[in-house]
Amino acid sequence: MARDAGIPLKLCMASVTPSSDVLTYKYYTDSPFPSFHEFYRGPVLPWERIKFFGRTCIPPEKLPELREMWPEWWFAPLRAPNWSNLCDTFIRTAEADPLRDEGEAYGMKLADGGNKVTIKRYLGCPHTFMYINAMKRKHEYDQDSIAALRAAHALG
Repeated sequence: MARDAGIPLKLCMASVTPSSDVLTYKYYTDSPFPSFHEFYRGPVLPWERIKFFGRTCIPPEKLPELREMWPEWWFAPLRAPNWSNLCDTFIRTAEADPLRDEGEAYGMKLADGGNKVTIKRYLGCPHTFMYINAMKRKHEYDQDSIAALRAAHALG
């Protein structure tokens, strides 16, 4: 949307963002992504919590109305019609996260559109690891984020 509005962006730092219509799934098996099936019972973001977020953000009774108001790709960014001329993107994913493969698929779509994309998977980490100070990878995530921002803003 920023590209189409002529708003220049230097960097998008996507952090394990869902890129399909995960919030509207009726069952975890609706997902085409292996990580969703592998970690649907994960301790940090289990399927039951995802369903709660879906019902809260997109109430099922409002879904038909919302689908009439919004473009399909607002529900599922992977269905966006134009992947070209987007800003550099740094996508960080957690290995043990049901949303991992969606985030990485989003990165591949950006790369296929000719954009500069960096994807880093943090091994052994669950969803929201970046908020857990006791996790060593959280500090690596912070340092990687700082380095990406410094590079994007030419701060050496």
